[in-house]
Amino acid sequence: MASLGLNAQDKPISPSITGVGVYHGLSLPLRDLPALTADEYEKMEIDAMKPRNEDMRERSYPYAETALPKGDDPAWQQKMGTSPAPKAPIVSFDGQTSPYYPPDANGTAGPNHYMQTINSVYAIYSKTGTLLAGPTNLNLLFGSVTGATCNDGDPIVLYDEQADRWLVVEFSICGANDYMLFAVSQTNDPTGAWHRYSFDVDDMPDYEKIGIWQDGYYMGTNNSGAAKKDIYVFERQKMLLGQTAQMVGFDNAWRPTTIDGFMCVPPVDNDGAFAPAGSPGLFITINDDAIAGGSDQLWIYELAVNWTTPASSTFTRAQQLTVPAFDSNFGANWDNIKQQGTTRELDAIPQVIMNAPQYRNFGTYQTLVCCHTVDVDNTDHAGIRWYELRRTTGTWSLRQSGTYAPDAHSRWMGSIRLNGQNEIGLGYSISSTTLYPGIRYTGQTSTAYNTGAGTLDLTEQTITTGAYSQTAYNRWGDYAGLCVDPSDDRTFWFTTEYIGTSSARKTRIASFQVGSAPATPDLVTQSPAATPVSVLAGATTTASCTVYNQGGAAAVASNLKYYLSTDNAYSAGDVLLATDAVAALNAAASAAVSEVLTIPSGTAAGTYYILFFADADAQVTESNENNNVGNFQISVTSSTGSPDLIVQFPAASPTAVTAGATTTASCTVNNQGTATAAASSLKYYLSSDNVYSTGDTYLATDAVVSLATGATSAVSEILTIPSATASGTWYIVFFADADAQVAESNESNNTGYIAISVTSATQGCNSTVQYPSTTLTPTTSWKTQNSIYAGEYTAFNVTSGVTYVFSYCSADGASASYDSEMTLRNKTTNAYLAYSDDACGDDAKITWTATFTGQVKLVTTVYGCGTNTTSTKLRYKRNAKEAEGLVTEAENIQVYPNPASSVVFVESLNGFENVQQIKVYNAAGKEIRKISIPEKADNQYSINLDDQPSGLYMIRIIGRDEMKQFKVVLSR
Repeated sequence: MASLGLNAQDKPISPSITGVGVYHGLSLPLRDLPALTADEYEKMEIDAMKPRNEDMRERSYPYAETALPKGDDPAWQQKMGTSPAPKAPIVSFDGQTSPYYPPDANGTAGPNHYMQTINSVYAIYSKTGTLLAGPTNLNLLFGSVTGATCNDGDPIVLYDEQADRWLVVEFSICGANDYMLFAVSQTNDPTGAWHRYSFDVDDMPDYEKIGIWQDGYYMGTNNSGAAKKDIYVFERQKMLLGQTAQMVGFDNAWRPTTIDGFMCVPPVDNDGAFAPAGSPGLFITINDDAIAGGSDQLWIYELAVNWTTPASSTFTRAQQLTVPAFDSNFGANWDNIKQQGTTRELDAIPQVIMNAPQYRNFGTYQTLVCCHTVDVDNTDHAGIRWYELRRTTGTWSLRQSGTYAPDAHSRWMGSIRLNGQNEIGLGYSISSTTLYPGIRYTGQTSTAYNTGAGTLDLTEQTITTGAYSQTAYNRWGDYAGLCVDPSDDRTFWFTTEYIGTSSARKTRIASFQVGSAPATPDLVTQSPAATPVSVLAGATTTASCTVYNQGGAAAVASNLKYYLSTDNAYSAGDVLLATDAVAALNAAASAAVSEVLTIPSGTAAGTYYILFFADADAQVTESNENNNVGNFQISVTSSTGSPDLIVQFPAASPTAVTAGATTTASCTVNNQGTATAAASSLKYYLSSDNVYSTGDTYLATDAVVSLATGATSAVSEILTIPSATASGTWYIVFFADADAQVAESNESNNTGYIAISVTSATQGCNSTVQYPSTTLTPTTSWKTQNSIYAGEYTAFNVTSGVTYVFSYCSADGASASYDSEMTLRNKTTNAYLAYSDDACGDDAKITWTATFTGQVKLVTTVYGCGTNTTSTKLRYKRNAKEAEGLVTEAENIQVYPNPASSVVFVESLNGFENVQQIKVYNAAGKEIRKISIPEKADNQYSINLDDQPSGLYMIRIIGRDEMKQFKVVLSR
């Protein structure tokens, strides 16, 4: 190992800030959020023209005369590696296109998805490049989170491997306070719902970098200056559960000096097994002797957080490691990297460690890899300096390092990771006067890694060959993203930007491998299932699955065994039900198996799992022996009865709906049978009659929990009536156990219905002539607009949840000397909203509650959509009561913790002045608590449920005009 200079550890400092984040509940499923519109992208293009970080344009190197190296980089790798296999990318596809300079492209892979973020937008793909969600503005993910309206950018996305969850972070700096916005996926499916948080942090948390550690999500920011907090940790475990989470922040007393003020000390990101219990979180950065004097070093920091007593947390600079001298001096500005066919040069971002330094724990030793951009020969010839540090006990040592620049082209914007096979991957941008900016990668095979010689021996490979240069601006990209695929701990995924036609800021996503893995079989179970899923004790169910050899070599014949278990993991006490023989399988081959299983007659009623254990007798030597078991949940019922699910109290509000608008449907699912019903699904359909048929239009699905005899479950869903629905009477059909997951004593009584009145979105009249030319804003008092002709429209500003009145009735002080009619439309989309004719004699009057915030157009016509030049007097106003109602207030109501053990808190950031009562109902629909809210209300109320059993409860917040409800799980 290399010889190092090591400075003594500095004295730890205490936090400069502690606080609690605000939990804003779950987002809508990301797969259901709308994709970016052309108008939104155009707005981004306009916003992208704003100058950014102009105060950091000028750089200075006051110690350049004495700085090392004098001459070429001492760690310079000047020759290309020659390792031949494998070479080309496995998968390569275009990601999102960004108008921003820089786009800040980064992304990560999970077991089945790849998620990419660029400035203010996300997209989710399958691992073969199929777009599954987005591109969508990030503020739609964060929804009502404080600060989400800004959509400011610098996003980071990471996969939390040990929790099997996804993490997205961006900052918000457009308001009086600055916030960090965090979102954690509810499941391992990133297209589903996410827990959302906002944390009030110090001013301008620019260029934030995030690292996952076992006790927190750690963050470093570019927030330099006196008393600035630039080091943070956020309470990971609570965010994974959707609970109230804390944060701790520090003012880093040991930030390396940069003259332009740009310096981010990033946390390291833990891949694979977590660090040993109790290990402090790590941060790392570079110190360039040309800027701050001293010597070229890596500075390592430790943050020990105490979530019980956050104020006792500490932060310190733990080590200063001298490394081979490097030169980050590309001159006094952002003109650093040359391109083909233009004099425009690009910013190399040479002052910081690139995204993201990575930590791994291999048991007997720990590693840390990172990289940054350097000038290899004092000619602005950029190469990538990389390091591998190692620790067995005590302090860190430099095991190997190198500077990758094997030819005359410049390489920069690197991202580096080490996989579980002792292979290093490095992705980067490349450019020169003879080469358009493109995307390439290299790496170090396990053979070269074992020597620790600091050579990247993989022959450089191309992801994208550039065809254009960037001529408009010198900001290229602030960071890129390389990750290791958690499904095999071997494959690398890389994303960064390149230039397309018409100067488009495009991005590319690619996966690659560095070396050839030894060929071994690996058996897994796929598509486990059982029919029926609700089984009487002593009866049978047919279980099936597919055994798949995902390894690289053939597997000998083996046995698959079926077990009955109380959980989804195999243990020695599980009940063996049957065994199936599985024939020998070549690599990538599969075998379908099925078996009729008898559930033991003495099995108690409840929830169980059928386990499918591939190679249960260990006949196959596999590359992974821990992924052989699949599971499928079933419900076992007593042999003395059967469940029977029915729909009770079907309702919808409102019951008069315009096609394309929404209504909230609700009902109660009741198990009136004599045995427990397994978990099931209730589906909503739109039907022309009150009986379900296969031609009915599917609207939505709600999950229904397992229900004991006599138990109920209240469900509700916001349903969108299809925009093409014709006017008339329609029915919402509520279909309990729509997927036949429960074996019932009566399968013909599962539906209920509610009649609704639908108004076609195409009816009414229209106009393209506006009068007056200004947009009017109603107040709580009547206002008048004179001189309107039939055939003209008047524009109004409206706010969601507020009721508006538009009148030509003489009783309201208005007048029209002809048979008037009104049509109300969305001014942006021209969608029909409401219509009136003969509301008062021959005159029209519309009373309408806004379902959106924006502008409407009120079209005035003679009956039959006729026109004239007769002057009319319109009267209009809004109603005060609804304008001050619960709609907007409810967005700031929190119910926590969830799950709870005994006490539940109901809290409103704006107070409860518009709330009248808080009620709590158990799963049977029985009211068990009621709080009447006084006129001068508190901001928080506690509800003690210590006397209630574990289960699902409904908390209803009842206002003057509406009701909001929250589901809470009581668990002990």
